[in-house]
Amino acid sequence: MPAKIPFLSASESLQQQMAESKSYTRISAQIYVFLLIITIGLLRKYIFPSSASKADRTYGGVSASTAPGAKDETLGEVAEIYIYPIKSCAGVSVRDASLTGQGFDLDRRWMVVRTSKDAKLEKISLREEPRLTLIQPVIDSPSNTLKLRLTAIAHKQAKGIDMGETETPLRPTATELSTWGEVPAISMYGDFADGRVAALPSGSMRKLSPSEWISDFLGYPVLLVHFDTTSSTARNAFPIFKPPSDAGAWSTNDREELHRKRGIEFQDEYPLLVASQESLTFVREQLSVAMDSADGGDGRGGRTITGIDADKWSDPATLSMARFRPNVVVKGNVENPIGAFSEDSWERLWVLPAGSAASDDGEEVTKAMLQLVARCQRCLLTAVDPITAEKDPSVPLKLLNRSRMRVKKTAGIEGGNGRAGPCFGMYAIPLPLSSGESGESYGELKVGDGIRVRWRPYELDDEPNRK
Repeated sequence: MPAKIPFLSASESLQQQMAESKSYTRISAQIYVFLLIITIGLLRKYIFPSSASKADRTYGGVSASTAPGAKDETLGEVAEIYIYPIKSCAGVSVRDASLTGQGFDLDRRWMVVRTSKDAKLEKISLREEPRLTLIQPVIDSPSNTLKLRLTAIAHKQAKGIDMGETETPLRPTATELSTWGEVPAISMYGDFADGRVAALPSGSMRKLSPSEWISDFLGYPVLLVHFDTTSSTARNAFPIFKPPSDAGAWSTNDREELHRKRGIEFQDEYPLLVASQESLTFVREQLSVAMDSADGGDGRGGRTITGIDADKWSDPATLSMARFRPNVVVKGNVENPIGAFSEDSWERLWVLPAGSAASDDGEEVTKAMLQLVARCQRCLLTAVDPITAEKDPSVPLKLLNRSRMRVKKTAGIEGGNGRAGPCFGMYAIPLPLSSGESGESYGELKVGDGIRVRWRPYELDDEPNRK
């Protein structure tokens, strides 16, 4: 049986130390030191912040890094602005547009759906129904209506049948929207969105509702759905496949703003699409060279591009930007030219007032900030002629397959597969300029506004021609 260890009384010195530790003076000193540490921390954070602190609303470094290739550069201007009120229908060219966290106000606010084979409502786009491009939405802000009419080409194709017009409230109130039929959980591009069946404005004399009017034109039943702005369901955030090169310099709040659920409406993935006129010119020139190649090749040393209609494409300028459906089109000028597909190498785009690059204190006045986050990999939607609704599987897809095979979904990022595809344009996310009682302010764009861009460092740019 093990021996018992007797309990020994504390020594006199230990008893004295225990008594001192419980004394009023000792406890007061400990509290004082604790409060002093807290005070110093607060002073350093709010009164005397260090230069290395990550301030909110800067979205990384205030200037480009010193890495080779990285630089901030003022060049070019905003050339065109497009809003697409109804997904896959004709776009609306505007002189100016207001930004929200979801993109341009009213962009892809409506969408056409039909009943699928399994009796569910499904979205339809130009991929499934090219004739959608023959429907021209008209934004009538003074009367608070969105009017729907056919394009001139569609009238000719209608062979004398007058479809007239229909309309729906441009900005229905929450109360008005709640009276419209619900269309919940419409399957989108990897997630879901809620909608409401668009109705005629109160007191409208139109005979056909928007859904009936479109159904008559297409020849089968469909519904025009308004995005349910009263729904609490926010669409998923899509991956940032081109992260900021200075991600470590972003504050926690700024990173959360970039990656948060944006609650986009009926866009496929991201709020905005940016492209340059120079990129379109490149594809037009590629088409022209392929058409004129004496050896039947593609003009670039490659095999023949088959299926190009020589009569249709006798003038390459007929390949319009409308096929690519961008929101923001930029262009260079004589002083500041832009190379084709430069936008693929930008990570930030600032919009500046036209002809006024700096404020009184010497700092540039920013009207809007866009973070370019992913390439746009093109699909058969670009095969649809936006004027005639005819499909051409060769132009521009076969051209892009030769010259613009790039990776959109970067490997190593969640959702990325590293596979290349035909790319044209860059997806962008608006960044807030300020916040107030009415919420975040994202600014606005106007045709003619200047642009300033931040180029990616060479080591983080996969554009081979840039280096």
